[in-house]
Amino acid sequence: MPVKNNPFSSRYIRPGAIEYRFFNGQSIDALVEQFCRSRHRRAAIVGPHGSGKSTLLHSLVPRLGSIQWTWDSAAASSMTPPSSLTMDGHELRPRVEKGLFPSIRWFRISASSRDASPLFADMQQWSDKTLLVIDGYEQLGMFDRVKLWQGVRRSNVGLLVTCHFPLFFYPTLMTTAVTEDSAEYVVRRLLASRRELADKLIRSDRWQAIRDRWQNNLRESLFELYDLMETTHG
Repeated sequence: MPVKNNPFSSRYIRPGAIEYRFFNGQSIDALVEQFCRSRHRRAAIVGPHGSGKSTLLHSLVPRLGSIQWTWDSAAASSMTPPSSLTMDGHELRPRVEKGLFPSIRWFRISASSRDASPLFADMQQWSDKTLLVIDGYEQLGMFDRVKLWQGVRRSNVGLLVTCHFPLFFYPTLMTTAVTEDSAEYVVRRLLASRRELADKLIRSDRWQAIRDRWQNNLRESLFELYDLMETTHG
């Protein structure tokens, strides 16, 4: 099977490719309301690697306001406005309502490039009309964390971060985790056109072994399924 047709290739499993699915009675609307009612509108989405934090951001952030630009520390050296954000093949159209944010600045900090200088480039323009979104807060150095905390307090800017651990200064908005149901949901979505294969895979000992090996890290489970598809169903 050519890589481009592998349902577990990166373009199909990247954050935003599949909408975040709730299994605990929670919803995007409830999270939006909870965040806007949180003290100073600052909060963290907490969970381990591969548990859906970035995917949840792609579902949640466009509901909070107008995305002005994004910046990925691993892929860009400067801040650039997003040409578009897509989810399930549809362009996300942010809505701006009373009480939400007319300006959202979205950052992704990676382990391979921890340069956070663009985060503070327009610090003097931060205000209570601005929302900072930082995906990968744990990658910030201690100096940058202190600088961020001071800037957020001084400007009263909104802040939403993802992190592997609960934060003292920012309350937890939601804790992400991978369950058997959520993992099965993602696999079935990716194999929507091959239902018999999805049923066979979900019932297999191989899938259970993958789940046991990676547990709460769905990303690594999907990477292993990519290799399995290449070697077994190619």
